[in-house]
Amino acid sequence: MHNIEILNKFLKDELAATETYQQALDKLREDDGLGEAEDLLPIYEDHTEAVSSLQALINRLGGTPCEDSGVWGTWAKIV
Repeated sequence: MHNIEILNKFLKDELAATETYQQALDKLREDDGLGEAEDLLPIYEDHTEAVSSLQALINRLGGTPCEDSGVWGTWAKIV
């Protein structure tokens, strides 16, 4: 169970990262079209892939993956 808790902490961090990058991408697309957003897209995709991998691993270990990014994600949304 301890491993699942640790993995869920990692998952929350990755979810927060994807939310933050998504916000940045949306803002850049509004302001500049694709331009600089293209540079951030691979990083966003890496975090999205990490989310999927962690969710799958937690499921395989018999746990339930968290669905939100917790406090960090809330802070990122506010900022």
